[in-house]
Amino acid sequence: MLVALSSCQQEKVQDLPSTYFDNPAFFESEILRLSSAKTGAIKQLKAGENTGQARAKFVDWKSELEIFKQIDLNKSVYSGKLKPTITKNSKEEITSLDRIGEHINIVNYTFSRDSASKILWLEAKKKDVSIFTETTTHWRYVPDSGFSIHGEEKIKGLITNSFEVNSVFEPFAN
Repeated sequence: MLVALSSCQQEKVQDLPSTYFDNPAFFESEILRLSSAKTGAIKQLKAGENTGQARAKFVDWKSELEIFKQIDLNKSVYSGKLKPTITKNSKEEITSLDRIGEHINIVNYTFSRDSASKILWLEAKKKDVSIFTETTTHWRYVPDSGFSIHGEEKIKGLITNSFEVNSVFEPFAN
C-alpha cells in the first residue's frame, strides 16, 4: 500500500498501484499461524560439500522465520530506490521491486497475490558488501508449503562458502 502523510495521519493514495508490501507484519502473522497450527518441518541442509537432513515436530517459528522478517521495504533507505513492475495473468498478480543502482542491499523483492489478494509466494535477493566480505542471499517462501534459502559468502582474497536450506512444512497432530 502506498501512503501519503498528512498532519500525522496516514491515508491511502487513490489510483496508484499497490506495490508496497509489509513484509515484517506478514511474517509475524505467519509465525502465529504456523505455531498455532502445530506445523513442523523437514529440512535439507547443505554447507559447502556437507549435507544433512532433519525433521522437527516442534519448531520455534519466531527463530526459524527471522531471516525473512528482516527486509522492511518501508525503511527510508529504500525510498525511491526500488522500481516496481506488476505482471498479471489469470491466476496471479506478481509485483517485482528491482533496485535502481547499487546503493542498497536489496537486489530484488517479488511477491505474488491471487485475485483475493492472498499471498501465494514471496522471494528476495540481497547482496551485502563490506570491506572484507560479500554475501549474497536468495530466499523464497511459499505459505503452507515451505521455504528455501541459498547463498554464498566470500571472504575477499581467502575463501568462498556456500549454503542452502530447503524446508517443507509438515502438519503434526497433537
